Amino acid sequence: KNRGEKEVAVASSGSDKPPTTVQLIDHLLEPPENGDQYTRIEAVTQLRNTALGSYERKQMMDQMMYLGYAPVKNARTLQRLMEQDAKGDVPIRDIPWNSGGPVPLLSDADIDEFIDMLGTTKNSGVSYDSRSVKDFIISKKKDRLESEGCDTPIVDDSQLKVDDKTVRNYMAIIGLKRGSRALNSTRLFL
Repeated sequence: KNRGEKEVAVASSGSDKPPTTVQLIDHLLEPPENGDQYTRIEAVTQLRNTALGSYERKQMMDQMMYLGYAPVKNARTLQRLMEQDAKGDVPIRDIPWNSGGPVPLLSDADIDEFIDMLGTTKNSGVSYDSRSVKDFIISKKKDRLESEGCDTPIVDDSQLKVDDKTVRNYMAIIGLKRGSRALNSTRLFL
């Protein structure tokens, strides 16, 4: 043990395995600004002070999780966040931690808005094709990033990449919702 280190036994939740040891190092982590949890940007800022793949970074991630500063289930989430930061092509969003997986690009309200645009604006250039859906997703993604705040500014739309598979999935969702709306509206007349 180095000076300033404490060993703490941490039991795995719901497991019969013996507790693992987390070494807490007093001087590594600054407390969160709100006193409770780091924002994503705060966590990245703390981890930037360590070398990639270093034992010190692993200790810091373990300590963040143990103290509840980063409410994640395993260090891999923090590693992905640091990979995203290292690439620099996607800004780190200052949003709450989400234990339920990634936040959808479009909400149900956004999808309904797109369907309404299809139905009401015949000559506005909005159509049910992959280009229009992709443009709509990018505009919503850009709006969300700007409203939530980013660590780095959005320079151009190349930072707002949307995978073709994602576009196809949203086209299927929009198609299903459009079809169910049409079916429900015809039932009213029967």
